[in-house]
Amino acid sequence: MKFHVRTSIYQNQSLRVHFNRNESLEQVLQIIKILVPGIEYEIVGKNIYLR
Repeated sequence: MKFHVRTSIYQNQSLRVHFNRNESLEQVLQIIKILVPGIEYEIVGKNIYLR
């Protein structure tokens, strides 16, 4: 998967999180949404767009 950040708000930010192997991509993205208020995502093929 490739992540693409489409907003400059988070350009200089980093997030380090550890997940269990049995968690799905959707679960991981939902957790990121909780940790980063206002972030949205879209999955297109093997690309994840954060905005």
